[in-house]
Amino acid sequence: MDRRSISENTAIERTISWLIGYHRLNLRFERKRIHFRTFLTLAAALTCYKTAERSR
Repeated sequence: MDRRSISENTAIERTISWLIGYHRLNLRFERKRIHFRTFLTLAAALTCYKTAERSR
């Protein structure tokens, strides 16, 4: 395994662990796929926003 793939795997694992922190996504309350995907997108946007705010 080369160094780049290890770095990419680490980034993916870290992102998934951040998304698991959102209770609604972790338990999957939503029955419809579109609702789940919407909450997933919102969680990803919030995670990016929080990361950007911390880096300021």
